[in-house]
Amino acid sequence: IHFDQPYCYQSTPAVGGKPAGFRSVLRGVVGQRVRLHWWSDLQFFRLEPPNRVCEHVLDVEIKPLPQVPMASIWQWCDLTGDEVALAVEQNW
Repeated sequence: IHFDQPYCYQSTPAVGGKPAGFRSVLRGVVGQRVRLHWWSDLQFFRLEPPNRVCEHVLDVEIKPLPQVPMASIWQWCDLTGDEVALAVEQNW
């Protein structure tokens, strides 16, 4: 994860036919409000606005995670193998 302003990002590895890329990241604090911008061509929300008219924005508040002892948090994708290269936001 790279927190070099003005772009904060996480590099992501290549998986199957999906090339390596980048994911926007934010170093937020509990209670902070964040504006997410819908990218219709990519079919997901991003922190940065698209370079054309943004059709939809979503303001969210960062909330604390409930305190659960020894809890692991995972991000799952419902695709496997080479199909992961075709994953879109709703697959995660």
